[in-house]
Formats: sequence, structure tokens, C-alpha cells
Amino acid sequence: PIPCHLPPSSLPVALSTEVRVYTKRKGAAPDFEGPVVLSGQRDGITVDTCTSGISKELRAVFNFAYVWGKSVKHSPQRVGLTHTLEDEDVIQVMGKTVK
Repeated sequence: PIPCHLPPSSLPVALSTEVRVYTKRKGAAPDFEGPVVLSGQRDGITVDTCTSGISKELRAVFNFAYVWGKSVKHSPQRVGLTHTLEDEDVIQVMGKTVK
């Protein structure tokens, strides 16, 4: 149990619900200067939540994403919308090709 009289800054890091996700464009290095900071949810932050947080248009053309970081077994790993991201993951979103 956590005493209620403690300030939020003294809570353990494991209880933190913020997830920083860095973006990467195809053929470029990851942008570590400006992460996308997302507030955690009970089930975690998914690729769907991240892409919707960046842009609704990006979510509409989403095909798959490559992820580097702690949340994947192989770096990079191709993932779908339901993949749960962890703090400091790098994501590269691949859109649908228009014919």
C-alpha cells in the first residue's frame, strides 16, 4: 500500500503512466529531440493510441509500423495497431500505398 500523504513526485518510477515514444522517418535517424509523450492507460499505450496522438490522418493511412526498443523481441520488429509500446521506444509508421 502507498500512503496517501506522499507527494506524486515521491512515487516509484514503476507507477509512472507517461510513455515517451520517439519517431523516425524512413531513411533518417530517430528524432530524439522531441518525443511524443502519451499518458498511460490501464492496458498500456498501443501503436493505435500513438498514431492517433500524432495525427488522425496518419492513423487513417496506417499499414504497419517498425518498432525499436524494449517492447519488441527483435529490433526493428514489424508490428500492428494492437502492439503495446514501452517508454523510449522508437516507431516508424508505414502508410498504405496508393495506386
